[in-house]
This record gives sequence, C-alpha cells and structure tokens, in this order.
Amino acid sequence: MVVRGLYDVAGLRADADFMIWTHAERVEALQATYEDFRRTTTLGRACTPVWSSVALHRPAEFNKSHIPAFLAGEEPGAYVCVYPFVRSYEWYLLPEEERAACSPSTGWPPAATRRSARTRSRPSRWATTSGSWRSNRLNCTASST
Repeated sequence: MVVRGLYDVAGLRADADFMIWTHAERVEALQATYEDFRRTTTLGRACTPVWSSVALHRPAEFNKSHIPAFLAGEEPGAYVCVYPFVRSYEWYLLPEEERAACSPSTGWPPAATRRSARTRSRPSRWATTSGSWRSNRLNCTASST
C-alpha cells in the first residue's frame, strides 16, 4: 500500500479539509490502511470521513502505453487531476474504429500495433482510493505542505 499524497482541499470542497490518496495491488490493503488510520492516529480519530472512492486502473483502450503517473513511478505533483471517462452501453456496441474516431486524444495506434479483442490483457490493478475528511475539532488541521 502506498500513500500517493495528502492534499489540502479546504475551500475546494464545502464538506472537506483534506484528501488522502492511496493505492495498492489489492483493495483489502486499502481497507486495512483506512481502518488503521481511523483507529490508531490522532488525526483519524479526530476527523469525520465525508467521501471515499475506489477505482481500478485498466490499460487505455486505444493507447496501451498510456500509464498514469502514479503507476509509472513519477513523483506526485502539487495537484491531482482525475479524468473519469464513463462509457454507456451504446459505446460498446460501436465498432472499434468508430470508438477510436470519437476519442482522438487517446492516440489511436496504427493497425500493426492493435491488439485483438481475443488477446488477454494483464490483470487489472486496484489503483486508487481517495478520501476527503472534515475536521471536527478546532485544533485538527491538515495541509499538503
């Protein structure tokens, strides 16, 4: 389990003061870390969770080489940018070429590098969980510095 960052979200979310971003190979590791934080730390006991989310990273459909910075071993930045791309059932009914045309920013690969739909991909990884917290005591503060 890796703590990717502690981010100050005060003034950016009405209901939270900070966010902890963690990632791990297994969701159970994230849950254990969350439970330990809430039970064993002064900050965890003093704050009330207001939001959390679990996500799974899978290789990009049209650009298998695109890897998020946190999985590529890059240092965390000052800000978090999340691109939630939600696809409808209709999206999956479109032919592969038409889906690629709808997503030019994903870098559609040349035909020689396309993978067959029957090609097995690598196992998916539990990638991230984010939690936002509101301080419920005046002396409980959090900062990303």
